[in-house]
Amino acid sequence: MSQLNSIIASILSDINEAKAKADQTSSELARTYAADKILRYFPVPRINIENLEVEIKYAVNSVEEKPIDNAATRKKVNDFIKTFTDETASSVKKAVENVTKTNELYEGISKIYPSKEWELSLKEKMSDILVKSFKPNDPSKTKDLAANGLRNAIPDLLPVVKRSSSMAIVPTDKGDFRLMGLDDQGKSEFLVDKEYDSEAEALKDAKALTSSLKSKKVEVTSVKKDENKKVEIGALKAGNRTFNVLFGGKSINDPKPKASLEKAINIKAEVLNKPQRDVPNWLKASKPAMANINPEKFEDDVSLKLATEKVINERLPLFEQGINDIMSKNMTTVLNVNVDGEAIKNAQPETISTIKFSLSAQDFTLLDDDQEPIL
Repeated sequence: MSQLNSIIASILSDINEAKAKADQTSSELARTYAADKILRYFPVPRINIENLEVEIKYAVNSVEEKPIDNAATRKKVNDFIKTFTDETASSVKKAVENVTKTNELYEGISKIYPSKEWELSLKEKMSDILVKSFKPNDPSKTKDLAANGLRNAIPDLLPVVKRSSSMAIVPTDKGDFRLMGLDDQGKSEFLVDKEYDSEAEALKDAKALTSSLKSKKVEVTSVKKDENKKVEIGALKAGNRTFNVLFGGKSINDPKPKASLEKAINIKAEVLNKPQRDVPNWLKASKPAMANINPEKFEDDVSLKLATEKVINERLPLFEQGINDIMSKNMTTVLNVNVDGEAIKNAQPETISTIKFSLSAQDFTLLDDDQEPIL
């Protein structure tokens, strides 16, 4: 099975090659005639094609529609990707902003993140992924590559919060980390009054405090009010260490702040000592705070990841449709044919056709700029 354009190209190539060989023979004969005292007076034999008609009978085996992958098509695709990227990056930024402004785990960075510069970085990364994902001959592969590329790349631009069911290590707008105590709803309960240079350093203290809470070796030694910060400052003695924690916030007028903090500490100890139970997947998806089965295990919070994936999942069908629309308008029809005599003889009459074309002497003549024969 062959394509008709390949057959015609092969025929034209063979004709050109035959004419070239004939001209080469004429050239050799010309030298022989010129060197011979008698033959020099005779005209040199040569083949001159005045007109050549070609007729090809063929049977059509199949017809294919194939996308045209050229500069014009690529430009349309790249223009579409730019528009798609701009709109998608804007939607992702809004989703991230919503999380940072409503989730206390990200309160420390909500004033500076996500920024305009972050959105530009996101656009560049998305555009690069989508351009590389484009496979003109395989639309389904284009979609899959785009989806996997975006899902793997975007998390690199998201801040990471390590958390258990009762504590979290949260980033701040200074680039350092704070240690936050969480209630059973995943809300901020207290904040350790210390700035950590690294996540690893904060995680070390988080695990130490968690261990002391589980063994019920945490004691509230004092509580005092800070009028400037509008919070209560409590001192937690855990083994041979003391952690100062900020708590209260809107409850600054709590008449018994020490008792409230002790109650919170006791609840955490109870949670840590409860038998582990499986959390259904639907509940994990509905309440990311419930995703940690082991209250002592610190894992990445998935709030930002879920928010961005939701946007990507909603936008990907639009990307697929846009690419398909472009490619459907830039298609070429390819005939797969058979010119074998026996195959044509056995083919259905409606699949048999004939193509004719003519070649003139000018097609075999070298011309100058004025279209005059050089030889």
